[in-house]
Amino acid sequence: MSTDQLTRRALSVLKDSGKDRIVVTIAGIPGSGKSTAAANVAAALNAISPGIAAVVGMDGFHYSRAQLDKFNDPVSAHKFRGAAFTFDAEKVVELARSLHDSSRPIPVPSFDHAKKDPVKDGIVIDPKAKIIIFEGLYLHLDVSPWSELMSYSDDSWFVEIDKSVARDRLARRHVTSGICDTLEQGYERADFNDLPNGEFIIEHNQASKLYISGSAK
Repeated sequence: MSTDQLTRRALSVLKDSGKDRIVVTIAGIPGSGKSTAAANVAAALNAISPGIAAVVGMDGFHYSRAQLDKFNDPVSAHKFRGAAFTFDAEKVVELARSLHDSSRPIPVPSFDHAKKDPVKDGIVIDPKAKIIIFEGLYLHLDVSPWSELMSYSDDSWFVEIDKSVARDRLARRHVTSGICDTLEQGYERADFNDLPNGEFIIEHNQASKLYISGSAK
């Protein structure tokens, strides 16, 4: 589906829901284009009605490096950072539970890629936002406590992508972001960390209401 179609769908879900605010969750494997889809739809919605949409990412719920140091196996925790167990799933569910409340500003943690750690209250959702787009790798998992998230989602989208395309995107992203020095290292990181996480997501994915292409424009 195109960005225009997704935008119209979100507006339709809002209208049909009878609610003051809806939550659209977007999940997918690493490199699928979740963040891009969320940003594009939010921009289109806000072009129609300024402030109607807000995007919330899951990155702010990474455990900090200091917290990972306290894990039973801190070496593995750092090595596999980005896997589901390196996120504070309980806090993600707690946020999802509160997102329909449009009576007050809602603070949400963000992630500082330079510092490689989350930032408390880095984002604030304005009460006037009617459509919250919540995107993240693990939002549709069938394992506890992640499995609770679907009950707070008014519409759930899963971004599908060919694994080879995702692998190429991830390798380039790792180089561009400075995580890896060479494209070869980028591919190694994708193969060692990102793609296994993707396999876990596919294996434990709850059925979404809509499946979209990661190449949607």
